Amino acid sequence: MKFLTPQQVADMLQVDCDTIIAWLKQNKLPAVKIGDVWRIEEERLQNYLQQELDKNSIEEKYADYEDNVIPKKGRRGRKPTGKYDGLKEVLKNTKGKLINMTFAEVQDHMGDSLPQSAYRLRPWWANDYTHSQARAWLHSGWETRNVDLKNHKVTFERIKK
Repeated sequence: MKFLTPQQVADMLQVDCDTIIAWLKQNKLPAVKIGDVWRIEEERLQNYLQQELDKNSIEEKYADYEDNVIPKKGRRGRKPTGKYDGLKEVLKNTKGKLINMTFAEVQDHMGDSLPQSAYRLRPWWANDYTHSQARAWLHSGWETRNVDLKNHKVTFERIKK
């Protein structure tokens, strides 16, 4: 059984530690408080996050924010380049039905590093349009299959029409 600190969870979810502490105090995350120290069991957290992603509650809120607040065009009138556009282009231009990639190859195509949650949480790789990274492969006509977090590998499969 592995326990995480609020800071480790914050790093994993890419939010600040104060947000995690607030969520813990509001019982929004599964944890126990021993004295003044919060401990979050990693397996229970992953199960909880999977349930939340399945319900799309967190991601729908962000997607709504993204759709209504983030500008659709940059200062020069062009659509801003997304973090996952490089991966999207590679997938669009790839022939075949299956593509096996290491996480390092995914990063190379992105031109940026993957967040820690991609290495730790299977739901990060979910084929869900409310995830910005998933939109990159879904809009390119691909879905994720066989995500191997231990060996840092993912298989993309062309969506059947």
